[in-house]
Amino acid sequence: MDYVQVAKNRLFLNLLCLAIPVVLVAWGFHGCEVRHGSEKKACDQGNLDKCLEVAKAYDPDDPNELIPFLFDYAVIAKREYGKACELGSAQACWRFAEITRQGGGAFASTSSEADEKRGYTKACEGHWEKACQKLQEDFGITLDGGS
Repeated sequence: MDYVQVAKNRLFLNLLCLAIPVVLVAWGFHGCEVRHGSEKKACDQGNLDKCLEVAKAYDPDDPNELIPFLFDYAVIAKREYGKACELGSAQACWRFAEITRQGGGAFASTSSEADEKRGYTKACEGHWEKACQKLQEDFGITLDGGS
């Protein structure tokens, strides 16, 4: 092995040794949910707009999220979309159902077909056409909300 290859290997190992602690620290802080604290509080107090803001910030389909697989934001997004759905947002009900359909996040243990059906039903009742179609296609349920 020549000197250049040894130097490249050492550089790679040094960078790896620097990257691992950074990733571990970021992973540790992700569970603290410190992002969007005031918006989450407003959502908990019934502010629909803030619930949607937080949910969209954590949405796993957000193209601006660089490493969504590293942080399990789907669990947070599903929870916040669920709150917004309960406050009457058909769009939030749709995303709640879609995230539930996708598994509700890598670490979620509470996703169920009942949650999915409930989300689509509330979205359809709120005149979200795609939700009415999903209910018909996937569950054989027809509601008047979509027309």
